[in-house]
Amino acid sequence: FGWLKQLHPDDRERTIAAWNAAVTSNTPFDVEFRILRKEGSYRWFKTRAIALHDDEGRIIKWFGSNTDVEEQKRVEETLRASEARYRSYVDVTGQIAWVTSPAGEIVEDVPSLRKFTGQTYEEAKGSGWAKTIHPDDLERTLQVWTTAVATKSHYETEYRMRRHDGVYRLLLARGFPVFGEDGTIREWVGTCSDITERVQVEKKLQESKDYLENLLNYANAPIIVWDPQFHITRFNHAFEALTGRPEREVIGKSLELLFPRDQIDSSMALIKKTTGGTRWETVEIAIIHLDGSLRTVLWNSATIFDADGTTPVATIAQGHDITLRKHAEDTLRESEEQFRVIFDRSPVGKSLTAPDGKLLKVNAAFAAMLGLTVEEMQSVNFAAITHSDDVAESRESIRRLLARECATYHMEKRYRHTDGHYVWTDVSTTLFRDSQDQPRYFITGIIDISERKQAEEVIRRFNTELEQRVIERTAELEAVNHELEAFSYSVSHDLKAPLRSVDGFARFLEEDYGDRLDDEGRRLLTVIRDSARDMGQLVNDLLAFSRLSRKELVMTRLDMGTLVREAWTQLAPSRGERQVTLQVGTLPAAAGDAATVREVLVNLLANAIKFTRPREQAVVEVSGHVEAGEVVYTVKDNGAGFDMVFVNKLFGVFQRLHGSEEFEGTGIGLALVQRIILRHGGRVWAEGTVNEGATFYFTLPQYTTKEPRT
Repeated sequence: FGWLKQLHPDDRERTIAAWNAAVTSNTPFDVEFRILRKEGSYRWFKTRAIALHDDEGRIIKWFGSNTDVEEQKRVEETLRASEARYRSYVDVTGQIAWVTSPAGEIVEDVPSLRKFTGQTYEEAKGSGWAKTIHPDDLERTLQVWTTAVATKSHYETEYRMRRHDGVYRLLLARGFPVFGEDGTIREWVGTCSDITERVQVEKKLQESKDYLENLLNYANAPIIVWDPQFHITRFNHAFEALTGRPEREVIGKSLELLFPRDQIDSSMALIKKTTGGTRWETVEIAIIHLDGSLRTVLWNSATIFDADGTTPVATIAQGHDITLRKHAEDTLRESEEQFRVIFDRSPVGKSLTAPDGKLLKVNAAFAAMLGLTVEEMQSVNFAAITHSDDVAESRESIRRLLARECATYHMEKRYRHTDGHYVWTDVSTTLFRDSQDQPRYFITGIIDISERKQAEEVIRRFNTELEQRVIERTAELEAVNHELEAFSYSVSHDLKAPLRSVDGFARFLEEDYGDRLDDEGRRLLTVIRDSARDMGQLVNDLLAFSRLSRKELVMTRLDMGTLVREAWTQLAPSRGERQVTLQVGTLPAAAGDAATVREVLVNLLANAIKFTRPREQAVVEVSGHVEAGEVVYTVKDNGAGFDMVFVNKLFGVFQRLHGSEEFEGTGIGLALVQRIILRHGGRVWAEGTVNEGATFYFTLPQYTTKEPRT
């Protein structure tokens, strides 16, 4: 009875009692107990044994088997837990209690039913509650109810009822008639219990029972039995799945058909040893599947002897398919070898560090980075080679990894070289945990960025010098701008004063002596006055052009339609009595400075009015569209046009493509348009054909909901 020592202490007394009872009563021995395994854990086994008798009826030996029922026990425990949870649920939630009229109709509110179905009282009253019953159960349920009402007898049935969330639940409904003193039914009272979980549990319990009854025949582990001639006599479903062969096709055939051709002799040699009583504990034998694939199976076996205990009558073996495990082991070995090669030969520094900071493994690249050998690095603690200013950040990063606050930390840190200088590195560290989720080691990649740091320092110094140069240059430009502003003022004052004098004296001469002059004299006076005014306008345009670069732009949402109308109204005097048609198309909103953009429109529309003067039916078209994040606006006319050969001169100061005797102007307007659009970050261009008209394009930023900027 030494085997009793392997039983769980709590099971020994019960097992001994069952054994004694079986021996005494000459009945089968049937008991469940836990057996201690090699690695120290216990597993549940079900033992069944029957006695073998001699001719006089005396027991000569016992024949039995142990079946591993650990999984079955877990299933039973799960089912018991589920049943306990179900009972608690019923206790907490309660039942649906209801009361009906003698005819079986709801005539008063039933809160528990209303809460369950989600119906209002108006929906449930009368027979309305029946609308929540599953259509497949309705006719049967109403028939049972009608019979109970007619016979004044107890009412009980099961049906599926739709819960307030739309889910059908199985209910057990029970009802009893309440009689009055005269023997008539006064009302019906009853309850509905949600038995959905109970039915499911009962189903699982039945399945568990079926499982226990068929455990031997339908065990998950492949089981095979062969006779002393090595012919297959039993083959369970799991073995069918393992080999792809149905049992009916292998019964009576040699075991050799299960093995690969090149392994038949070695496999059969192991099998033949079982005839002498050799037991397999962990023997690996490959099995060939019907599709030609191989399965690696770990076997254990037992030999069954006849009544005298010396002649083997059969061998039973149970296998465990470890094909996937073997594949995983091979894959793991390959992965570890790949990791070793990558780690050792990587040109990037690599290290494995224990949670206490001790370096477990480093590669040659990291060791060379610090002027050490790989062997010398093994005795180094990371804090000893880390710059003192970087230790705190490194420890904090390690703490965050251990606390799962991050998956990987990245930082730049300095390591001390053996010659005393520090090497700048870019470090990325990840924590590796073992199968118990405990920190095992940190794996770190280290890249030498000393040259990059030196380059960054050079760039930093260069940027500092550049910033200083920009400051100095800005100061110089501000001084030049002040000088230009003073010059502009001086030019304005010095030029406009004599021009006013010329115009004034010419006017006096015309007024006082005009009657003494002939026609040619009066014409010359007119030329003098017109030239003085033109010169004054030119000075004003130049001043406006020079001031534009200093004008502050206030960026807002531009209603371009409104700006076009304002500009057109402003130009009414220049149109005079002419018939000039303005056609305004779609004008998307843009972002810009309203005052300066209005000036752009005034100049472009003024040009269109001026150069369409020879046309009896002058037409000016203004439109716009959004393109690539900006708004493109178009001002088109059917006027004099221009030769595209000279298009590059259009936007230059004082550049004119027509003579002043034909079309007046100072040559500043389009240059002003270009400067305004460029200050808005836009573009301006033109297309034209002589005597067919011209089209001017300009772009502005598309308006967004961001705050206006200056």
